[in-house]
Amino acid sequence: MVYHRRNLQRIIELNKCDVSVILNESNVFYFTRFPRAYGTILIALRDGSWRVVTPLLDFWRARDSLRDVEVIPYAPYDLEDVSKELGIKVKSLESIMKSFIKKLKITKLCTDDVCRIKKYVDGDVKIIDISDDVSRTRAIKNSEELELIKHALQITEEALWRVLESLMPGLREVE
Repeated sequence: MVYHRRNLQRIIELNKCDVSVILNESNVFYFTRFPRAYGTILIALRDGSWRVVTPLLDFWRARDSLRDVEVIPYAPYDLEDVSKELGIKVKSLESIMKSFIKKLKITKLCTDDVCRIKKYVDGDVKIIDISDDVSRTRAIKNSEELELIKHALQITEEALWRVLESLMPGLREVE
């Protein structure tokens, strides 16, 4: 994850952004290794600190697996009753994002999904599309990723040989 974190920080610095907001689930997984990141948003600040905003149902799983990242839960709307009971603030995604941008006085924001981020950002904030930068970064594989690819190829090759060995005349597709 350190390798991926460094790459995202480099993208932030190259684009001179205050913050990067990663909305695409596969990109969130790539940078955080948080599996099944549906609805999860990664916020990476220029100072190197990261926050993950995740649905309330995934909050504890995210908090347990992302140790060096602040995890913030969200719900479809503000949940004050739940907040008191659980001891954590649970706000809507829109209010979290808007207050975050306002509190940190963000003037330039990088994102991998310009269309989705616009509903959280006022006109004063400049939005930079980094989807191409992220794609280029993801295309370059490190040694760990290459080992995973090799392992996947070995599994695929083994399965293919088993299928080829079981082929015989008169065999139907179902079999």
